[in-house]
Amino acid sequence: GRRRDDAGVPGPGDAWPADAVDVTVPHEWSGQAEPRRGAGTYRVTVLCRNEQPLALALPFQHSAAHVYVNGRLVAEQGTPGITRAQARASVKQQVLALPAQPCPMHVIVQVSNWDLYRGGFVRSVLVGTPAQLAQRHEDIMLRATMAQGALLFAGLFGLVFHLWRRRERGPLFFSLFSLSCAITLSLGG
Repeated sequence: GRRRDDAGVPGPGDAWPADAVDVTVPHEWSGQAEPRRGAGTYRVTVLCRNEQPLALALPFQHSAAHVYVNGRLVAEQGTPGITRAQARASVKQQVLALPAQPCPMHVIVQVSNWDLYRGGFVRSVLVGTPAQLAQRHEDIMLRATMAQGALLFAGLFGLVFHLWRRRERGPLFFSLFSLSCAITLSLGG
């Protein structure tokens, strides 16, 4: 059935918004349609065999979203709304175990963005087993930690070189740049 909540967000069977424009994803809708802020619905059908339980990995987004699987609300990230006053963004990354669902799975994500320049899901939603998604997360964390370590080493090496030869300003600038990149990477999630 169709339902509308107090924020004007329709149920998973409704078009939202009614005058939507098709875009290829993952991509922000900023370069595809105007205005850069607004609301939209993403739809995908997942062909699967129910051999193992599945999970969805919702990427780190700066938007509000409701996620439906086969018509059931399975995740909320803030409150999507058709206007700025109705919406409440939430910044988080989620991995949700899906209940046993018949295949194919119809995934619908209703998204609104009123706070940032780039609207929509700019990263892919991933489907896999909980073990696969956990392993992927561990791999990403390992790569990020290695990159931070390399940037810290380069920054400290440049700083030591600058202290050894104070006339040279290049190593100091390189050191500050490397250290600021390492800090940015650690704060970026």
